[in-house]
Formats: sequence, C-alpha cells, structure tokens
Amino acid sequence: MASPVLTDILRPLSRSQARRGLVGLAMTAACVMTACVSSRVAVVEEPSPAYVEPCPMPTDGSFGSWRLVRAERFTLCVPMEWKVTGSRLTHRTGSIQWRWGRYVPERVPFVVGQRSSVDAMAAPPGRSARGNRVLEEIDGQMVDLFWNATGARAATGAVWQTPEFHMLGEATSPEAAEAHWAIFRTLRFTPTQ
Repeated sequence: MASPVLTDILRPLSRSQARRGLVGLAMTAACVMTACVSSRVAVVEEPSPAYVEPCPMPTDGSFGSWRLVRAERFTLCVPMEWKVTGSRLTHRTGSIQWRWGRYVPERVPFVVGQRSSVDAMAAPPGRSARGNRVLEEIDGQMVDLFWNATGARAATGAVWQTPEFHMLGEATSPEAAEAHWAIFRTLRFTPTQ
C-alpha cells in the first residue's frame, strides 16, 4: 500500500482545487517576478559618446576630454570617464557628492603625539602635505576650496556661500584631488526663473 502522502499527491483534484492551485501558482509567480523587478537598482545610463555635450568652459587638459553635466540649478563639467548618478560623481580614483544648504564641517577628534608617514599621501604640486585651503572666485562667486590628507586618501571640498551649496569628495591620490578641484572650478549656477 502506498504512503498517505503519495496517495494525496496521486489523487485527482476536483475542479475547485485545481483552480485554487492554478490561481495560487499564478499569484506566486507574479509575486516572484514583481520582487525581482522591484529589487533591481535604478541605474542612470550615461549618454553614448554620440550624444555627449562637450564642456563649454576651459578645463584642465591633463585629465583628458571633458563633458557637460546638467543638474538642477547648475551645470558643471567632468572628465569623460566620470559617472553621474543622482547627486554623486564617481570614478575609480574617487567620488564627489553635492548638497544644497549650509555646509557644516564634521568635527574630527584630534590626537596629539601620533605622527606617521606610513601611507601618507604625497602633496600635489604647490600644496601642503597635510592639506590646503584657498578662497577663490569661480564664476563671480567666492568659493572656499579645500583638501585634507587622511592617510592614503584626501577629503576634498568646495563651499559656496551664495547660494548655500557645497561639494564634498574623497580622492585616492594627489592627482585625483587636483581633478576634484578642476571639476569644482567648472560649476556654473543657472539663473532662476
């Protein structure tokens, strides 16, 4: 004699049981497909090279060719290899993020008596080994540009007072920190209506 479980499986289903089974199967399949679609990360596709708008501003030629990026209330230029997703620029050598509003620097604990040159980032030409801060005019606006070495990385930034806007980045080399400053210098606010 067959086991009770096997008998249940082999027993013919009534029409209502079959209908419920098919509806349940269809609902399960729909849920699985919806979950798969909704769990995908939205990716902002970069324009193909045929549709890239060249940068209208002078740029630092040492970072290759540049393209224009249009964001809400401003434009800026980035080297061609940089990716733009939302309010973030990324490249294998670092990233930059922008935010509207007043810049409030983070407080970093200061430790006295510990100095190490291990993994310290070499300074870009003409810059201090620990960092640099410059007040510079960009498109008629005074902008506070800075970079601070933190081990093998550098924190970079640009702060505008009017309008209240700032860009903060992380660079993996002195050249990458210089690229951040070059990108910051291309920012142009668009007139508001």
